[in-house]
Amino acid sequence: MKLLKASSFMALAIFTLLTPAAQAQQAQKTPAVPVQTPIDPALPLYKPGENVSGTVSLAGSMTLAQLAAIWSDSFKQLSPNIQVQVTPKGSTNAMPALINGESDFALLSRPMTETEVKAFQEKYGYLPTVVVPALEQIAIFVHKDNPIESVTLSQIDAMFSKTLRRGAAKQVTTWGDVGVAGPLSSQPITCLGRRDQTGLQVFFQIAILAGGEFRSDMTENASNIDMIKAIAANPGAVGFGGAAFASPEVKAVPVALRPGDTPVGIHDAHYPLVRPLQIVLKHEHGKQISPAQQEFIKYIFSQRGQQDVIFGGLVPISARPAEIALEAVGVHTLN
Repeated sequence: MKLLKASSFMALAIFTLLTPAAQAQQAQKTPAVPVQTPIDPALPLYKPGENVSGTVSLAGSMTLAQLAAIWSDSFKQLSPNIQVQVTPKGSTNAMPALINGESDFALLSRPMTETEVKAFQEKYGYLPTVVVPALEQIAIFVHKDNPIESVTLSQIDAMFSKTLRRGAAKQVTTWGDVGVAGPLSSQPITCLGRRDQTGLQVFFQIAILAGGEFRSDMTENASNIDMIKAIAANPGAVGFGGAAFASPEVKAVPVALRPGDTPVGIHDAHYPLVRPLQIVLKHEHGKQISPAQQEFIKYIFSQRGQQDVIFGGLVPISARPAEIALEAVGVHTLN
């Protein structure tokens, strides 16, 4: 499955992990607490439009569907005549639902594939529009009693992959291989992942493993919650997941991009493992999306919509990316 990389303007937000490229038209014992990025005061305020009604449907990524449900609950308080329908069905099914007309917005937590873009363009004659309304920190979780202090990007790659594209000399198999001393040092590392086609798994493979292959003995988990429970039950386990899923039974390991760099914890605004969460929609150049769709888009890129992002345990975007997103769908000002 060949994927397109994140759009260039959002690549800046995820530091050095993703190579900038145009995507379609556009871009301790105490558990760590995900960073609480303040809302950019330059973000627009949302004022409901007058006499606007209709329905907006969203389908796809489980992570984004949870956030969309929060948006929906808040939005209907301000625009009760617009119904928002959210269908969590995974990133794999997001683009087919959009292309087949089953939803207005596709929710993607990984880059679109070239096949998806081609299928969209063949049906509609133009490219899909991509906007990024939120970011998610990806934590490297271990058991709460694991004494590991930090890991580098190449060590993460050596833990989870068999291709070692980040420059490690050999695959990491025991905790002693990553500097852990004491009784755990000789214990094997048990790697936990998600299902192959989940947005998180695909993103991790592209951004962290540099497109390499996962090790064949990695244990599959159906959800982030299942993975956290499995790590909590196994002192030798390691996994990856959204930072918002941190619990007292696991800890998020600080990450350094390169050996010698200062490790950065999940509580820090400069934490490097961050993925863009994307909404894909149909917007032909020179035409407008429906009034109901415009209202919902304006809401999610407003101060209140971005406050919902924080409430959902994710990272909000700032005013300039929000402005770019609004312009991309033909919305230049709020009401």
